[in-house]
Amino acid sequence: MKRILSIFLSAIIVAVSLFGFSSTAIAAVSGKCGDNASYTYDLSAGTLVISGTGDMDNYEFNSTKDDSRGWSSADCINSIVSITVESGITSIGSYAFKGLTNVRSISIANTVKEIGARAFDNCAVGADTVTVSIPASVESIGEYAFKGMSRVSAFSVSQDNKYYSSADGILYNKNKTKLIQAPCRISGENLTIPSTVTAIGADAFYKLQNVKNIVMPASVNTVGNNVSSVFSQCKYSITVYYSKSSAFEWNVYLKNIGVNGSLYPQITFEYADKSTTVKEYPPFTSGSDITAPSPSAPKSNGDKTHNIYSFPSAFEDATGDAVYTESAEIVSCSFDKYEITDSPTYTQDGKGKYTCTACGYYYEVTIPHNNCNHQGEIKTVNLKNATCTEGGYSGDLLCTVCNQYISTGEATLPNGHSLEKKVVNPTCTEQGYTHNICTVCNEEYNDNYTNALGHSYKTTVTKATTSKAGSTVIKCTRCQSVKSNVAIPKISSAALSTTVYVYNGKVKTPSVTVKDSKGKVLKKNTDYTVSYASGRKVVGKYAVKITFKGNYSGTKTLYFYVKPKGTEISSISARSKSFRASWKTQKTQTTGYQIQYSTSSRFTNAKTITVTKNSNYAKLVSKLYARKKYYVRIRTYKNVKIDGKTQKLCSTWSKVKAVTTKK
Repeated sequence: MKRILSIFLSAIIVAVSLFGFSSTAIAAVSGKCGDNASYTYDLSAGTLVISGTGDMDNYEFNSTKDDSRGWSSADCINSIVSITVESGITSIGSYAFKGLTNVRSISIANTVKEIGARAFDNCAVGADTVTVSIPASVESIGEYAFKGMSRVSAFSVSQDNKYYSSADGILYNKNKTKLIQAPCRISGENLTIPSTVTAIGADAFYKLQNVKNIVMPASVNTVGNNVSSVFSQCKYSITVYYSKSSAFEWNVYLKNIGVNGSLYPQITFEYADKSTTVKEYPPFTSGSDITAPSPSAPKSNGDKTHNIYSFPSAFEDATGDAVYTESAEIVSCSFDKYEITDSPTYTQDGKGKYTCTACGYYYEVTIPHNNCNHQGEIKTVNLKNATCTEGGYSGDLLCTVCNQYISTGEATLPNGHSLEKKVVNPTCTEQGYTHNICTVCNEEYNDNYTNALGHSYKTTVTKATTSKAGSTVIKCTRCQSVKSNVAIPKISSAALSTTVYVYNGKVKTPSVTVKDSKGKVLKKNTDYTVSYASGRKVVGKYAVKITFKGNYSGTKTLYFYVKPKGTEISSISARSKSFRASWKTQKTQTTGYQIQYSTSSRFTNAKTITVTKNSNYAKLVSKLYARKKYYVRIRTYKNVKIDGKTQKLCSTWSKVKAVTTKK
């Protein structure tokens, strides 16, 4: 399905180029990437967002398998600059973001428990720097998950994570016994591995950009599963310094350390105290030359002898390992160098030192001091001028020949401040005070505090209407700070309890219900008053006016009707192609009657006959079909003036009666 989607997107892109459609129309594309997980990428913004719940799908693609990711097109690979895995996702699938080279921002939600193998392999490749933050929820990180991310300068693991940790930007397991991944762009040429580390992860140092030297502790006994790739494609040739006390056979690995695919064998000399044979790696062939550095001799006043070390240039190759022999000859020291380490004074002895230039052994001698009669230059020292707040000192007399004090001085009192004052008035919330600054030393302090004024609040009500909400604002008249701002919802509805009455000779007064936009029922005489039109008992249309008050303003007018009392058909008789209907007269508040008949019980295509006198009680309806069944009903009406026009107000229809005409 994802392969089909990729082909479909390619077709859309071709259509855009041919017909000039706007690229924004296809900028955002989404699909599934798990049972309950989905993806959305926006090419115009360069964003890829994984959302939903549960695990992402795992992916695998190579020369024989197609890339099935929904974001695998060339446009996506080259255009996506940010990846966001949202809350709810519990795993990032294997190979999920491999090869998204332009990524500059990665966000992983604190619900992700697993990061699959090669999930970010060769993702975020380039010159910019990126920090990868791993949340507390992560419990498992697959092999090569962060391999070759040349933009990454640091990994940052939440302190609450129970399974992983980070230090100086490097990713470790929780107790730092395994170094999982060093960021490609970690700063500095030198990298020292902590002594807690016993294992180096697969491709841990792949594509290092700045590092030239790695100090490896004796504790390390495992390096990845393919050491040639652990150090491969680094920018510089890496020299690994290691301890001879390590039981780990480094010759198996160091011979494969390389830069950009080329192999550069490395060697570091380590001296083993009192040993006669030292084995170094990687292997060298017979006849190779190694220039060993001069050994460091201890600095001591003990026996004045030293060792001379020799390093022959011929190497054994019977086992493929380089070997050199350390031999020693005890000789006497010459002590051919003398130096004064501490010059004598007129009161203190000095020191001299004799050193053997061959081995560095030395011994020290005492140089006696001389006496002084203080006949040379005398100067004043330790002079201190008084300040505004601190006293001074008149100074001591010092002999410049023997550097001894001849006499001591006296203390002087402080000068005191020269103050410039500025009064700062109090505000509603801040105290008033006098600000003092010394014109001599610029020291500043405040005093003479006065109490804050406190707020002076005023309540302003903006009344709500039927079209706009209002508010009650309590604000300080001095500093304009708002204590509270309570919204008054607008009036959303006003309704009568009844809008249609039947005339019965009594005055009609429907009740009113008013609600605001929150559904609250407003109170009559508190939030509004009601006035009714006069009359309200004869047939007609009547107004009810609502006038809002209190927190509300404006008016609203509602209407109800009083309709005439209805009547019933008392009898109906069939005749030739006609029928005669009679009814009960209804003369009070009635102008006349309307008779309606139809061949359909639903009164489809019905015809209506108007009887204009309320005294009539029967009507012959003719020109009908013979032997046809008709349905008949009747109602009253009254002509009334409404808004200046005469209108008929009708009662409800009577019960229906049926009649079949004769031949």
